[in-house]
Amino acid sequence: MKKNRYDIIIIGSGISGLIAGAYLAKHGRKVLIAEKNNNVGGCCSSFFRGGIEFDAGAHIIGSCYRKNLFGSILNELKVNSDFIRLAPADLIHFPNDTISISASHEEFRSYLVKRFKCEKRGLDLFFNILLKANDPQSASHIIKKYVHATYQTLLDGLFTDVTLKSILSVQCGYLGLPPRDVSAVSTIFMLRSYLVDGAFYPKNGSQALSNSIADAFRDFGGDIFLNSEVDKILTKSDQVKSVLIDGNEINSNVIIAASDVLRTYKKLMNLNIRKEKRFYGKLAAFKPSCSGCILYLGLSEKMDLKDKHGWYYDSYDIDSSFAKQIYVHIPENNHHDALRKGVKRLVAISIFDYGKDKKMEREKFKEDIADDLLFKLEKRIPGISEKIVIKNMATPLTIERYTFNSRGAFYGWMQSPGQTYTNFFPAKSFIKGLFHAGHWTSPGGGIVAVALSGINVAKKILRNS
Repeated sequence: MKKNRYDIIIIGSGISGLIAGAYLAKHGRKVLIAEKNNNVGGCCSSFFRGGIEFDAGAHIIGSCYRKNLFGSILNELKVNSDFIRLAPADLIHFPNDTISISASHEEFRSYLVKRFKCEKRGLDLFFNILLKANDPQSASHIIKKYVHATYQTLLDGLFTDVTLKSILSVQCGYLGLPPRDVSAVSTIFMLRSYLVDGAFYPKNGSQALSNSIADAFRDFGGDIFLNSEVDKILTKSDQVKSVLIDGNEINSNVIIAASDVLRTYKKLMNLNIRKEKRFYGKLAAFKPSCSGCILYLGLSEKMDLKDKHGWYYDSYDIDSSFAKQIYVHIPENNHHDALRKGVKRLVAISIFDYGKDKKMEREKFKEDIADDLLFKLEKRIPGISEKIVIKNMATPLTIERYTFNSRGAFYGWMQSPGQTYTNFFPAKSFIKGLFHAGHWTSPGGGIVAVALSGINVAKKILRNS
């Protein structure tokens, strides 16, 4: 290691860590990003199986136009990236009913008004909320009004039709909670991102996006150490002073943990738990989001997958069927250039309880889980089992191992009203010089949210320096 002192050390090269690092490096700070894996990106990365590249976790991203939130962040950091606008933005599959969410929010609203004529007034109010969420003053008003509300409460105040409320609730899956539990504010901003600003897929996959941010970071003079797991954060008089990586001490008075906060405090730091009893009590009260299983399939080129991506639900009762949902991502449906070596890729994601995962007989257990998910997929995409040429399964333990997210959490903390916005886990620690970024702090889970988190913590550090 060439240097033993940096202005800022960032633990984790997920999107929040990369964005924070690029912003700080652009403003003249000497920044190191330490990443335990062999590539950058965290959940927004890729891996190879059978010579085919699969997106690990991130599949659809909102607000990518340069005038929108995520696109403007990338533009400010001079990130060279290309995106494909998805049309339709999403598909919803109910039994005997498939709904296309148009790339245009005006078209989607018109479809809903035509189908649910008696709900026109409520739909006008609903889409007006989404449109206003982009204005800082209006956004502040929305947060104040709905900060303690669930998304179900918001819907019940606008609509009476159960089917309409179900259609508008499906994408709660992007936040990992059903409408009765998920934060109304988090859902509003998530839907704004997808329905108004547009849904996108990174051209050449999620790894290409993360690599492009890493390239910008390096262009600004930043350093990235891959295969470099941080073993300890060392402090002196309640002030961070360095990290240990493979026995090497690297000094810095500012550290950003762009990673799991539970691991940060319980494993990386030698704090006096009795002395910090109140803090650890608060930390224990926070609940991680759901985890799940991810089935990665390579299918024969002859397999017809047109309009097979999107959300699959067993019924219109989103709350009761939420745990049984299946989300299907098919890159080749986004653009024809995605076809790799004559293999079509399909990624199926389902919710799975971390506590039911097994450490023993891993391969057999994963095979059984994969077969169960395949059985459910077969009902929706007949013939899929016969076209498999590559199969790989990730369970909550797999996700925890690669991301260090406690309990394999998909979205950091659970996005409930009691854990978001005014109640979020703070970005600035009680330990001087220690900050947090990513989906374990505000504004929550999802690529756009964690990118904003990275920018916000970088600006906070610059203001304090």
